[in-house]
Amino acid sequence: MRRKKKAGAKFLDKLKRKSRVHVIPLIFLLSIVLFFIIVGGQVKKAYDVYSQIGDLKNKLAKTQEVNANLEAQIETFGNEGVIDKEARERLNLKKEGENVVVIIPAEKQVQLEVQPQEQKNSFWDKFLNLFK
Repeated sequence: MRRKKKAGAKFLDKLKRKSRVHVIPLIFLLSIVLFFIIVGGQVKKAYDVYSQIGDLKNKLAKTQEVNANLEAQIETFGNEGVIDKEARERLNLKKEGENVVVIIPAEKQVQLEVQPQEQKNSFWDKFLNLFK
């Protein structure tokens, strides 16, 4: 029986040695895979951060451009003469004692003359013309 136990013990020892030999490469392979997973995640995060930096730089440039335009408008409208001019052009305002003269272009005068003729032909005139 001792031989059987010794043979069984030898088999188990061989099996343990062989399994140790297979475990080491498996652990090494798993550690390499884990390393690439961690590094890949970090690389993706870094790429996302750099792309956000680029987007934010573009937004900053656009905002600075708008800010410069607004500052230029503030300087322009700070002048009293410009304020009066804009009030007259955009809001149709006038100063006290001023008379406003409106010159109508020739094309609009023709349209104004045509409109009263069209108004003469009201609905009832058209309706009565159907029976004439």
